[in-house]
Amino acid sequence: MSAFFNARVEGYDEHMQEMVESFLTLPFGVGVYDCVISVMSLHHLPFEAKLGLYQRIHLALRDGGTCIEGDYIVSEEGNGQSGR
Repeated sequence: MSAFFNARVEGYDEHMQEMVESFLTLPFGVGVYDCVISVMSLHHLPFEAKLGLYQRIHLALRDGGTCIEGDYIVSEEGNGQSGR
Protein backbone atom coordinates (compact mmCIF):
# COMPACT_ATOMS: atom_id res chain seq x y z
CA MET A 1 0.00 0.00 0.00
CA SER A 2 2.89 2.39 0.65
CA ALA A 3 4.01 2.41 -2.99
CA PHE A 4 0.43 3.07 -4.10
CA PHE A 5 0.06 5.90 -1.57
CA ASN A 6 3.43 7.45 -2.40
CA ALA A 7 2.70 7.43 -6.14
CA ARG A 8 -0.62 9.23 -5.57
CA VAL A 9 0.71 11.95 -3.28
CA GLU A 10 3.87 12.82 -5.19
CA GLY A 11 4.19 16.59 -5.10
CA TYR A 12 1.86 16.83 -2.10
CA ASP A 13 3.88 14.60 0.22
CA GLU A 14 5.07 17.44 2.45
CA HIS A 15 1.42 17.91 3.45
CA MET A 16 0.48 14.25 3.88
CA GLN A 17 1.56 11.48 6.19
CA GLU A 18 0.81 7.80 5.68
CA MET A 19 0.43 5.85 8.90
CA VAL A 20 0.31 2.07 8.83
CA GLU A 21 -0.51 1.37 12.45
CA SER A 22 -3.35 0.05 14.56
CA PHE A 23 -6.02 2.69 15.14
CA LEU A 24 -6.53 1.15 18.55
CA THR A 25 -3.00 1.78 19.84
CA LEU A 26 -1.71 4.74 17.82
CA PRO A 27 -1.42 7.89 19.95
CA PHE A 28 -3.16 10.51 17.78
CA GLY A 29 -2.55 13.57 19.90
CA VAL A 30 -4.93 16.53 20.18
CA GLY A 31 -5.61 19.05 17.40
CA VAL A 32 -2.92 17.56 15.17
CA TYR A 33 -4.63 16.67 11.86
CA ASP A 34 -6.65 18.50 9.23
CA CYS A 35 -8.04 15.24 7.88
CA VAL A 36 -8.14 11.58 8.89
CA ILE A 37 -8.85 9.04 6.13
CA SER A 38 -9.62 5.38 6.76
CA VAL A 39 -10.42 2.91 3.99
CA MET A 40 -11.89 -0.55 4.65
CA SER A 41 -10.33 -0.89 8.09
CA LEU A 42 -12.98 -0.32 10.76
CA HIS A 43 -15.91 -2.58 9.86
CA HIS A 44 -14.59 -5.47 11.95
CA LEU A 45 -14.39 -3.47 15.20
CA PRO A 46 -17.06 -3.91 17.88
CA PHE A 47 -19.37 -0.95 18.49
CA GLU A 48 -17.65 0.09 21.74
CA ALA A 49 -14.21 0.12 20.09
CA LYS A 50 -15.54 2.23 17.20
CA LEU A 51 -17.14 4.72 19.58
CA GLY A 52 -13.88 5.19 21.50
CA LEU A 53 -11.93 5.46 18.26
CA TYR A 54 -14.26 8.09 16.80
CA GLN A 55 -13.92 10.11 20.00
CA ARG A 56 -10.11 9.93 19.75
CA ILE A 57 -10.21 10.92 16.07
CA HIS A 58 -12.46 13.87 16.90
CA LEU A 59 -9.96 15.09 19.49
CA ALA A 60 -7.07 14.63 17.06
CA LEU A 61 -8.65 16.84 14.39
CA ARG A 62 -7.92 20.54 14.24
CA ASP A 63 -10.89 22.94 14.29
CA GLY A 64 -12.73 22.46 11.01
CA GLY A 65 -10.99 19.12 10.41
CA THR A 66 -12.61 16.24 8.54
CA CYS A 67 -12.80 12.49 9.05
CA ILE A 68 -13.40 10.41 5.91
CA GLU A 69 -14.24 6.75 6.32
CA GLY A 70 -14.59 4.55 3.25
CA ASP A 71 -16.03 1.37 4.67
CA TYR A 72 -19.25 -0.55 4.93
CA ILE A 73 -21.18 -0.36 8.16
CA VAL A 74 -22.90 -3.19 9.99
CA SER A 75 -25.55 -2.33 12.54
CA GLU A 76 -24.89 -2.93 16.23
CA GLU A 77 -27.21 -5.91 16.01
CA GLY A 78 -24.86 -7.41 13.41
CA ASN A 79 -27.63 -8.33 11.01
CA GLY A 80 -25.41 -7.72 7.98
CA GLN A 81 -27.49 -4.85 6.60
CA SER A 82 -25.32 -2.12 5.15
CA GLY A 83 -25.90 1.50 6.09
CA ARG A 84 -24.79 4.94 5.12
